Amino acid sequence: MAPPLLAKLAIDSGIEKHHVHTLVLVVLAFLLSGNAVWAATYAQTYLVGWVGQRALADLRIRIFKHLQSPANRLL
Repeated sequence: MAPPLLAKLAIDSGIEKHHVHTLVLVVLAFLLSGNAVWAATYAQTYLVGWVGQRALADLRIRIFKHLQSPANRLL
């Protein structure tokens, strides 16, 4: 949600008023917000994958224990 606000600031405060310093700050804020989005997306993807793998591992363990329990042996 940051890019529209940053574009408004760049146009209203930087370009119209000829403030180069403001434009530099807006560009830095835009880059920072882009990096924050990248980091959050990376973390979300990693965590969702990790939780999914743990859930599958837990299911495999439960199924294996169930199949190996004495009540399920044929002999």
